Amino acid sequence: MLRRLASVDGAKVSEARAVEQCVSLMRQHFDAYGVLLAGVDMLEALVASFPYAPMVSEGGIAIALDVTESANQKREAELLFHSLSLLSTTVNALPTNQTVLGSAEALHILKQVFVGALTHSNLVMMEEDVNVMIGIIKEEVGDPAVSLMLNTGMHELIMKALSMHSEHEGFVSAGLRFLSSLLERDEGQRAIDKKTAEELFAALANIHGANGQVGQQLNELTNKLTEKKIATDEMVIEAIRTYASYYPHLPTRPDLSTHVDKLADELSTYARNDRHADLIQQDDGVAIFLAGLTLVCEMSEFEEQINILAKTTDALGRIERKRAGYVPTSNSEIISRCCVHLQTKYAAAELSEATLGKKKKKR
Repeated sequence: MLRRLASVDGAKVSEARAVEQCVSLMRQHFDAYGVLLAGVDMLEALVASFPYAPMVSEGGIAIALDVTESANQKREAELLFHSLSLLSTTVNALPTNQTVLGSAEALHILKQVFVGALTHSNLVMMEEDVNVMIGIIKEEVGDPAVSLMLNTGMHELIMKALSMHSEHEGFVSAGLRFLSSLLERDEGQRAIDKKTAEELFAALANIHGANGQVGQQLNELTNKLTEKKIATDEMVIEAIRTYASYYPHLPTRPDLSTHVDKLADELSTYARNDRHADLIQQDDGVAIFLAGLTLVCEMSEFEEQINILAKTTDALGRIERKRAGYVPTSNSEIISRCCVHLQTKYAAAELSEATLGKKKKKR
């Protein structure tokens, strides 16, 4: 009954601290298979209906991981699949959930599940497990988890599984999405063996052809494998120093705006890598970005201004964040300058997606 109610009005169920009560009941009866299965299903219905359900603060994610680990050890396939489904729904609901599930402990549990499913050739379980991992490392919020994921050797394990079960379209598609996400990062480009990947992609193409979902994924992966340029330490240092030398001349040299715009984009991307974030910080990056923000904010409007402000602020946030995950910046000066800029745009009725750093697509 609670599961049905949660799927109809998750907000009200959540307000009644249903997550906390459900978790408490599951803890008290952790050996009762039926209680765990019903609890997992209720939590998933709740999160699916109300993404803001307090899965972190009220212990929902913790119990989901515990149930996943226990069900895997006891080989309780149905409960395991349902708990993975809950984790998949949860990780895609909120960035906070994604960050928590990107911990080393959670990734270890998910790897053990994958190993067990691979041992028993349970491809449906493997696919669901990979879907959870895709959610963990997706987009920028997943950046801190990428290094942890690579350290577990998960990329090698999935590539091996793809070569063993190359005809199962569902698992193959999930595995390729996982590899695609890794190849978008410099760490992934370095970790994944190019020759092995090319051979795997060629073998999969022979089976699935060039058309269809898998064929399209293989084309995209091949392009990422061959075209993406890996940023070196030298490139990062050159970018921050060039930015530092260009931005002071913007008021008198408007032709430099496109160059500063491009550098801000690059530095924002480079800062996603922890090593590169450290390099930028060591090269006086915080002071350079703060000075750049001050100058650009005070200038008369120009085409690239908004993106320079957005991407510079983005890079600042990334080099200041704690390596364990994203946290609000503690630098009040950054917050103050960003807020002043946004308040000015709001007062002028010009606050839009573009102001928040989303470029308009060129037609």
